[in-house]
Amino acid sequence: MATKTAKKIKTGFCANKQCEGTKPKSPSGVPMKVCVFWQTCACDCHRKITELYEMAGMDRLEPEQSPEYVEAAEKRHLETAAMLESLDRIVPVSGALSIASDTDTHPSDEGSPTVPPRAATGPSRPILTPTGRRAKGSLEHDVLAVCVEYMQGVYEWEHCTPKLISERIAKLYAVEPPSTGAINAVWDRWEKLGFAEQAKKPSRFVKFTVDSPSPVVLEKLKAEVKRNKKRSQAEMKRGTLRPRGR
Repeated sequence: MATKTAKKIKTGFCANKQCEGTKPKSPSGVPMKVCVFWQTCACDCHRKITELYEMAGMDRLEPEQSPEYVEAAEKRHLETAAMLESLDRIVPVSGALSIASDTDTHPSDEGSPTVPPRAATGPSRPILTPTGRRAKGSLEHDVLAVCVEYMQGVYEWEHCTPKLISERIAKLYAVEPPSTGAINAVWDRWEKLGFAEQAKKPSRFVKFTVDSPSPVVLEKLKAEVKRNKKRSQAEMKRGTLRPRGR
């Protein structure tokens, strides 16, 4: 008995006119995703683009998102990162259930349990994983905060060395001093991004190469480098394509 081939239907993207090769926007003008399911979606947009590849004698490439949507998505990511960065890294959830005298304390009708007040100013503790290690990226932000203060003349340091940075972070957050090698690695990344300059013998931070050094600017530079890398890889991939039969 012959098996029936599943009939292709339009995806929700193409059904909403978010077709491949277009730059769709919502009624309010917000850039939207395009359909990337060219192998299973029945919309003519995929068929026409596939035919263009065949006419050019090239292999079909994966659909690309609208540049406007990619830019808007990256902007939202940076805004979210900035918002999260502004939050306290450790937020108390409730008060202790007991005190040193072994007297249990519970919420009363007069109010909630006593919670240690949060300092109005001052640094928060670094993000830690369940194993007690720093979360990825937290050291970089701590180094950034100390380097900004150094540039503002907060410290009377002749040179901003990894050792001084490490000691300052340990004092600020009451943690084990991070390794000087890890701090040097942070500066190496900044230098490659064009975010800051460093010097050697002795190893030291020199200056920022951006007008307003902040976590948001840093993440924006990282996103730009990542975007350029993807673009270069795509261009290289297209350049290696050859007409079929050759």
